[in-house]
Amino acid sequence: MFYQASLQYLVDSRPGVKDNCMLEFETALRLYNEEKIDILPIFVGSNAGGVYKKFNGFGFKFPEHATATNPSGSIKATLMPFFKLQGIFLNPEEAPIKSVFLKK
Repeated sequence: MFYQASLQYLVDSRPGVKDNCMLEFETALRLYNEEKIDILPIFVGSNAGGVYKKFNGFGFKFPEHATATNPSGSIKATLMPFFKLQGIFLNPEEAPIKSVFLKK
C-alpha cells in the first residue's frame, strides 16, 4: 500500500538512513523481477476535513541517492516500477475495510 503521506517521508529522507518500508519495497521489487510474486499496488489518497483527494504521489521528486538497504539502488529507482503497474486507488477511510477483502 502506498499512502501519499508516507511517501512524503521518503522524499525528505537522507542518505544512509535505514528504512524498513524501503526494505519491503526493494524486496517486493526483487521478487517481482524474479517472477516469484505478482504485485497489485494500492494507492491511498488523503482525506482532510472530509474531502477525499485521490492519490497523487506520482509526481513526487524521489531522491536518487542510494538506500542503506540497497547501496546500488535509489529510492526513485525502487519506487518508479511500482507506479508503472496497474493499481487500485482507495480513500484512506476505506483502506482498512477494503484491504481485508484484497487479502483473500
